[in-house]
Amino acid sequence: MSYGGAIFSRGDVTLVNVNIVGNNAGNGEGGGGGGIYTVCGSGMLTVRDSMFKDNTALHGGAILSHHHAGITDVRNSIFIDNSAISGGGVYAPLGEVWISNSEISSNVATVRGGGVFRVAGEVTSTESAVLANTAPTDPDEGGYN
Repeated sequence: MSYGGAIFSRGDVTLVNVNIVGNNAGNGEGGGGGGIYTVCGSGMLTVRDSMFKDNTALHGGAILSHHHAGITDVRNSIFIDNSAISGGGVYAPLGEVWISNSEISSNVATVRGGGVFRVAGEVTSTESAVLANTAPTDPDEGGYN
């Protein structure tokens, strides 16, 4: 299994003005976070003015943010043409996801959550476009409550 096609972290991560393009994290063999995979108990993933494009993974085509009580904070960023089984753009199993002034579009999930997928926690989107994503269930945003 492989995690984090471009970046793997067990702590806080801040990305500013970064392009993460064309990465793969074990698609078909397990793994997640085609662009970035973060995991920690209560950390924070901060993304500003960045682009995630053409990344693939089992879960979280662009990002798999596995923070149990943490926060994924995305602002002024673009997620386009990423793919996964669940969470073509962003897969956040736990914690909170804040999306502001961003675009999550044209991402594909073969099962659920083409744009954003969460298992628990909450997704808050302000002044953002989460649209034109593809999945059989919850094409733009989905998850369990």
